[in-house]
Amino acid sequence: MNTPQTMASQSSRLYVVGARNECLALTQQMLGWGSLVVAAGVSFYFAKKTIIERRQMQEAAGQRPSEKLDWRARIDRQEKNAMSAQSTSTSTSIGTSSAVDVGSAGKGPS
Repeated sequence: MNTPQTMASQSSRLYVVGARNECLALTQQMLGWGSLVVAAGVSFYFAKKTIIERRQMQEAAGQRPSEKLDWRARIDRQEKNAMSAQSTSTSTSIGTSSAVDVGSAGKGPS
């Protein structure tokens, strides 16, 4: 029968069981997050290692500039490269177009 004493002891047992389940769930959750953090750290370590090796190989081959530039210097360098590329392409396109015009003018109608 359900007397107040047995009900109290049953509810305290349920509370203890509930607390154990919560503790177990918390432990599992911490284990899950911990393994995620460890996996991320290991992958970061290996990724960083390969990135450093690739940068060193590129620098040794002369494909990568060794100086470090801030964003203003990078923009200035890109603008200068774009202007020089544009002036080079303009001069070659002028020479090419005049050669094509002369060649087509000399042939006459077919």
